[in-house]
Amino acid sequence: MVCTHVVYSTMLLDGCLTSTVNGIKMDHLSEHEHTELVRIIKELDGSFLNKNQFTEAAFALFEDISGMEGVTTFEAMEIINTLWSKYLA
Repeated sequence: MVCTHVVYSTMLLDGCLTSTVNGIKMDHLSEHEHTELVRIIKELDGSFLNKNQFTEAAFALFEDISGMEGVTTFEAMEIINTLWSKYLA
């Protein structure tokens, strides 16, 4: 299951990861990338997570995405809050 997670993350977010290497902050994810991250979390962890479970799942996902492991906790929480809103929708 983790291997699938890594493949999805790398494949779907490749453009953003390249941008990050060039100095663009990770909070500049596109709408599509937000949607894909939420889809991956739902696929791996389900659609009935509470906020704490969702946050843990998102942090685990970020660890598997090259370039996102260096995101500060503050930046990660900004992204997670946006993803959480989409997850609930």
